[in-house]
Amino acid sequence: MRLSFAAAAAVCTLAVGCSGDNQDGISFARVSGRITINGEPAPGIEVSFNPIMEDGALLSGPVSSARTDTEGRYTLITTSGKSRPAAVVGRHDVVLQTVTTYTVTEETGAVDAERLSKFAFPPEAGVFEFTVPPGGTDAADFNVENAAVEGP
Repeated sequence: MRLSFAAAAAVCTLAVGCSGDNQDGISFARVSGRITINGEPAPGIEVSFNPIMEDGALLSGPVSSARTDTEGRYTLITTSGKSRPAAVVGRHDVVLQTVTTYTVTEETGAVDAERLSKFAFPPEAGVFEFTVPPGGTDAADFNVENAAVEGP
């Protein structure tokens, strides 16, 4: 059976495009880990992995993010294209932030703010660098030192 060049290219494109770890020439891998603050699990922390553009690259790739659970664990999700548990393979600036949710009472218009983490730290204390390996990792762990504890 003879296969034309166009048909062969279409089959190769389909195979790569359906593999789940490559989109628009950008490779993805699963990433999870644990955030601790002063050595304690850090629930309610927003974790963002921001790809660092390498020399000569046209694209750095989409940001991936997650929110930590009660044990400080997280699994990154990227929402570029299709939402999936993954991050771009390569170097990232990792940013940790506390999260506050706001609820507005319809009758009175009162705003109630609830901080999802008992920790407070300056923005620069929550910035790290991490390289996502091609096979992914479940050990993308970070600890913020000398953070203040607020509330109960």
